[in-house]
Amino acid sequence: MNTYQYICLYFFLLIFCTAKSQQKDTSLYLNKRISFYQTGFQFGMPFQNEQLPEGKYIPIMLQANLDFWIRRKNRTINAKHKFFVYLEPYFNPIKIKNNSPSFEVGSNIGFKYAYCFNDINSIRVNIGSGPQYQAFESLQQSGGFIFSDNFGIAYQHNFSTHPMYVNIGYRFRHISNLDLQLPNKGIDTHFLVLGFGWRKV
Repeated sequence: MNTYQYICLYFFLLIFCTAKSQQKDTSLYLNKRISFYQTGFQFGMPFQNEQLPEGKYIPIMLQANLDFWIRRKNRTINAKHKFFVYLEPYFNPIKIKNNSPSFEVGSNIGFKYAYCFNDINSIRVNIGSGPQYQAFESLQQSGGFIFSDNFGIAYQHNFSTHPMYVNIGYRFRHISNLDLQLPNKGIDTHFLVLGFGWRKV
C-alpha cells in the first residue's frame, strides 16, 4: 500500500468507529463490565523535537481514539473515578529537515484513568505502548518494525446538550526496538495534543 492508500484506510476506520459510537443502547451498555465508551480523533504537534544526525525530527500526530470503559461493580455512568482500556490507530506524517517527507503507522494500546469533577469536566491520565512501522532510516534509530511507548495527561470537556467532547493535553512518546536491530538509541518527542469525538452516552 502506498501513502495515499494508508491515509484513506485510516480515515475510513475513523468514520466507521464514529458512526458505531452513535448506536445507543444504555441498558445493555450499563450491564457490561467492559463496554465501548467513546471514540474520536487527536491531532498533535511536537513542541520539543529531537535533533537526529539527518536533521530535526518533526512528526505530526494524526490518530483515532477508542476508549472501552472497565466498569467496576456497583459503579454507575456518573462515577467520579473511571478506568479505561484504549486503542489508538495512527498514521503520522514525518518531516526531517533536508530529507524527503516520510511517515510512521501503528497502533497504541494502554490504560487510562479519568477523574471526573462532574459530568462535564475531567482529567485523564494514560500510559500505553504498541507496534509501529517506521518508513525512514536514521543513523540514530533503525527503520521498520519498532515500538512506541507513551504517557499523557489531558483535560476533557463534555458538551451537556450533545454527546460530543473536546480535549487538550500533553503526550510524551519514546520509540525504539528493544535492540532487535541496530542502531537503537531511541527517539523522544513531546506533543501538544488537541482532540474531539463522541461519547456513547
